[in-house]
Amino acid sequence: DLSPSRADLSNWRTAPFSRWAFHNIRSILPVAEIESAPGSAWSLPARPVAFDDFSLRLPKGGTLDLDGFLKTTATDGLLILQDGHIVFEHYDGGTDRDTPHILMSATKSITGLMLGILADRGEIDIDAEVARYVPEVAATAYQGATIRELIDMRAGIVFDGAGLQAYADAAGWEPVAPGTTPNLHDFFATMRAQAKPHGGAFSYVSSNTDLLGWAIERATGPSFASLVSTLLWKPMGASGEAFITLDPKGAPRCTGGFCATLRDFARLGQLVLSAGRRG
Repeated sequence: DLSPSRADLSNWRTAPFSRWAFHNIRSILPVAEIESAPGSAWSLPARPVAFDDFSLRLPKGGTLDLDGFLKTTATDGLLILQDGHIVFEHYDGGTDRDTPHILMSATKSITGLMLGILADRGEIDIDAEVARYVPEVAATAYQGATIRELIDMRAGIVFDGAGLQAYADAAGWEPVAPGTTPNLHDFFATMRAQAKPHGGAFSYVSSNTDLLGWAIERATGPSFASLVSTLLWKPMGASGEAFITLDPKGAPRCTGGFCATLRDFARLGQLVLSAGRRG
């Protein structure tokens, strides 16, 4: 059955199932709720702008207008802010203004913002070794890697195919062998990845950010979801539903599992543009 609503753990990240699954994550994965502040929402007044002149030239000839571009790319939502006003807002594929949609790797930016907030509060030392907060990784390839090197993607972690599969199994985003319960904490404590010297060239390794989530929780005590709500989401004036996916043992997927409404994601962009200040 290729009906998109037949999405499950085995197919939710592939078309056509992804179109439904990406805004129905609760039906696929366990999540932790992130409280917003609808009573003090950051206002985003509308000031519509016409994009009648929009034209995208295609590599093999022809052009797409804005509507054609949105349909061709199967865009679920697009919101454009200018000077704090919504000048364009579009939804499709079952997504609407109130629908939380998975942000995938843009989640890493939220984890990075949380790290900055906590460092500013003196609750985590970004120049400390990650093993200071998560001693379970002291004898792994993360030995000697600092919090800063993880967030900058300059930890020298090198996964082979088996390592990547073990990480994928631990994250809980795909089916695993019956009777097994791989999870992120066990994965990090027993990982067999090789390591180059830390602090070298940028190397995009998603597990770095999941490990940061564990370090953040260890350094502070509360869950990552609770911290985001208290220190970022509510003060920012987020108004919609938000949550983050969890592994089978309840660890947050801080590298890709954040789900939010498009307007709240726009508020986050405005917050960064405003140097972390609302109003």
